[in-house]
Amino acid sequence: ISSSAFFSGHWANNFENYIYAPFILDSLGKSIANVKYLTTSNYFKYGEGENYQIIEIPYEGYKFALILIL
Repeated sequence: ISSSAFFSGHWANNFENYIYAPFILDSLGKSIANVKYLTTSNYFKYGEGENYQIIEIPYEGYKFALILIL
């Protein structure tokens, strides 16, 4: 189950000039692709349990945040 909405905002902590870094993605052993992703070094709210990881990435003004649950 997922839900999404469009939100146009700026990150509170910018990703380092949008530098892309290569990463190998293995799609369930069926194919391998080079993917580009953004990187940053900063402090974020983070938590984990036995079967999950969660991180909060705030937007400018710290009123809203993107919350990712893996």
